[in-house]
Amino acid sequence: MLIIALMDIIFVVISAFILDQYKDAEMWKKIVLIVGGVIEGLFLAVVGMGIMKGGCMFQLGGFFSDVTSKFGVLVAGTTAYGIGTIISGVFTTIAFGGGIFDIVLGVLIVLVAWLMLDGGKVANNIIWIILLIIYIIGIIISAIACLVLVGIPSLLLFIMLLLFLLSPEVKQKMGM
Repeated sequence: MLIIALMDIIFVVISAFILDQYKDAEMWKKIVLIVGGVIEGLFLAVVGMGIMKGGCMFQLGGFFSDVTSKFGVLVAGTTAYGIGTIISGVFTTIAFGGGIFDIVLGVLIVLVAWLMLDGGKVANNIIWIILLIIYIIGIIISAIACLVLVGIPSLLLFIMLLLFLLSPEVKQKMGM
């Protein structure tokens, strides 16, 4: 996750300045977009470092409390993706006015992660299927976005989360 976060920061900076010519107002919008991408990437890096060390620096409910099991890493990764999407959406909305979808998607992803922790057996079965669909769609969209480099970190993140979701430990924990 740490490598994915660093790649995300690099590709956001590159893509923001490749898009078109520099203009005064447009340059400031790109700078706002870069700040959002860097904050998102740093957040993912902090979570990745926490997973690597076996304990996250900050706790938000139970989202980052168990990063030693595959299920805990999946919950932390899903939550980090959701919060990162919210952060990116806020800065995209400030810069270009089109990030509302990202904010809503991020909130829904965090809600799904919360249901993974607090849902019952039936909820976990449904959440597992929803996550499977989300991750497969994310892989497809990210693969298309790889054509302009920005999709590479997302593609790697979705592949990682999908592999954790399909692991026997997670499937057993979620009742699949």
